Amino acid sequence: VITMVVVPLILVLGLVWLPALSTVALSFTSWDGIGGLGTIDWIGLENYKNVVTIYPPFWPALRNNLLFLLVMFVVATPFGMFLAVLLDKELRGSRIYQTPFYMPVVLSLALVGFIWQLQFSRDFGLLNAMMQGVGLQDAASPIDWYGNSDVNIWAVLVAASWRQVGYIMLLYLAGLKGVDPSLREAAAADGASEVKTFFR
Repeated sequence: VITMVVVPLILVLGLVWLPALSTVALSFTSWDGIGGLGTIDWIGLENYKNVVTIYPPFWPALRNNLLFLLVMFVVATPFGMFLAVLLDKELRGSRIYQTPFYMPVVLSLALVGFIWQLQFSRDFGLLNAMMQGVGLQDAASPIDWYGNSDVNIWAVLVAASWRQVGYIMLLYLAGLKGVDPSLREAAAADGASEVKTFFR
């Protein structure tokens, strides 16, 4: 029992927490990584001041990260939960419905990126071809989903959400399958709504 606790604890502390805390501590220093630990100079908040004041990509990067977090939290996560609830109801053909949402979870990030590259390609992408097919876009001026800074963040968010929705769906579906059916029956007998049953 001690081995089952101590060995994983040592591995997590050594491979996750020690490097993470060391990185935070080094952010308050001036050190190029060359030389011994004695060459580290403590400079306090100077690095943070510099990144905020004299590093132009910082604010767009912060904005994009906050937007990414917001979309994952407000759109992708609730949609994944919604799909999990629907699929938990044992709909006819639910295995077929699960596949397109579950697939991105088991695919590597590189493959997911390649799939969306095919969708968003400026000249040969499916999205531009569909938009041209229904007359929403002129064939002479297709949208450059990657090169246009006004739309490329949204293209990335769509691709990332596709993967996140499947992951959240999988987690909540596993949790819903573990709920004792007698609890649902008791809730229904007490007149609880679907929403109340899910949250309580």
